[in-house]
Amino acid sequence: MVFNPIVVKVGVLCAGARGVDWKGGGALAQFSTCVRYLFSGDMYFHGPWYVHPSDVDHAPNRLFYKNEVFKSSIEDTNPVLSIQVSGT
Repeated sequence: MVFNPIVVKVGVLCAGARGVDWKGGGALAQFSTCVRYLFSGDMYFHGPWYVHPSDVDHAPNRLFYKNEVFKSSIEDTNPVLSIQVSGT
Protein backbone atom coordinates (compact mmCIF):
# COMPACT_ATOMS: atom_id res chain seq x y z
CA MET A 1 0.00 0.00 0.00
CA VAL A 2 1.23 3.50 -0.74
CA PHE A 3 0.55 6.38 1.67
CA ASN A 4 1.98 9.72 0.59
CA PRO A 5 5.76 9.05 0.25
CA ILE A 6 5.69 5.78 2.28
CA VAL A 7 5.20 2.27 0.87
CA VAL A 8 3.95 -0.23 3.46
CA LYS A 9 3.57 -4.00 3.12
CA VAL A 10 1.91 -6.41 5.53
CA GLY A 11 4.42 -7.79 8.05
CA VAL A 12 6.82 -4.83 7.79
CA LEU A 13 8.05 -2.96 10.88
CA CYS A 14 7.14 0.73 10.93
CA ALA A 15 9.19 3.21 12.94
CA GLY A 16 8.03 6.40 14.55
CA ALA A 17 4.42 5.30 14.81
CA ARG A 18 2.52 6.76 17.73
CA GLY A 19 5.29 9.29 18.35
CA VAL A 20 6.75 7.43 21.33
CA ASP A 21 10.48 7.77 21.89
CA TRP A 22 11.88 4.89 23.95
CA LYS A 23 15.39 4.92 25.39
CA GLY A 24 16.70 2.49 22.78
CA GLY A 25 15.33 4.44 19.81
CA GLY A 26 11.98 5.13 18.18
CA ALA A 27 8.85 3.08 18.68
CA LEU A 28 8.38 0.10 16.35
CA ALA A 29 5.10 -1.49 15.32
CA GLN A 30 4.35 -4.26 12.85
CA PHE A 31 1.89 -3.52 10.04
CA SER A 32 -0.41 -6.59 10.26
CA THR A 33 -3.79 -5.37 9.01
CA CYS A 34 -5.17 -2.17 7.55
CA VAL A 35 -8.65 -0.71 7.99
CA ARG A 36 -10.22 2.18 6.07
CA TYR A 37 -13.30 3.88 7.47
CA LEU A 38 -15.74 4.64 4.67
CA PHE A 39 -17.31 7.80 6.08
CA SER A 40 -14.15 9.62 7.10
CA GLY A 41 -11.69 7.98 4.70
CA ASP A 42 -9.12 7.63 7.49
CA MET A 43 -6.83 4.59 7.38
CA TYR A 44 -5.55 2.72 10.42
CA PHE A 45 -3.15 -0.20 10.85
CA HIS A 46 -3.18 -2.83 13.57
CA GLY A 47 -0.28 -4.92 14.85
CA PRO A 48 2.07 -5.79 17.72
CA TRP A 49 4.64 -3.43 19.24
CA TYR A 50 8.34 -4.23 19.53
CA VAL A 51 10.54 -3.07 22.43
CA HIS A 52 14.27 -2.49 22.76
CA PRO A 53 16.40 -4.35 25.35
CA SER A 54 16.77 -1.15 27.38
CA ASP A 55 12.99 -1.21 27.95
CA VAL A 56 12.97 -4.78 29.35
CA ASP A 57 14.17 -6.00 32.74
CA HIS A 58 17.12 -8.37 32.25
CA ALA A 59 20.30 -9.56 33.92
CA PRO A 60 22.94 -6.80 33.96
CA ASN A 61 25.56 -9.02 32.29
CA ARG A 62 23.25 -10.03 29.41
CA LEU A 63 24.51 -8.97 25.97
CA PHE A 64 22.29 -8.05 23.02
CA TYR A 65 22.80 -7.39 19.34
CA LYS A 66 23.02 -3.72 18.36
CA ASN A 67 19.57 -3.57 16.67
CA GLU A 68 17.84 -6.35 18.62
CA VAL A 69 14.15 -5.90 19.49
CA PHE A 70 11.58 -8.07 21.26
CA LYS A 71 7.98 -8.63 20.25
CA SER A 72 5.68 -7.51 23.06
CA SER A 73 2.23 -8.85 23.90
CA ILE A 74 0.74 -5.40 23.26
CA GLU A 75 -1.18 -4.90 20.01
CA ASP A 76 -2.59 -1.54 19.04
CA THR A 77 -4.44 0.29 16.26
CA ASN A 78 -2.87 3.53 15.00
CA PRO A 79 -3.42 5.96 12.12
CA VAL A 80 -1.34 5.20 9.02
CA LEU A 81 -0.33 8.87 8.89
CA SER A 82 1.65 8.39 12.13
CA ILE A 83 4.19 6.18 10.32
CA GLN A 84 7.43 8.07 9.77
CA VAL A 85 9.66 5.30 8.35
CA SER A 86 8.77 1.94 6.83
CA GLY A 87 11.20 -0.97 6.71
CA THR A 88 10.27 -2.10 3.18
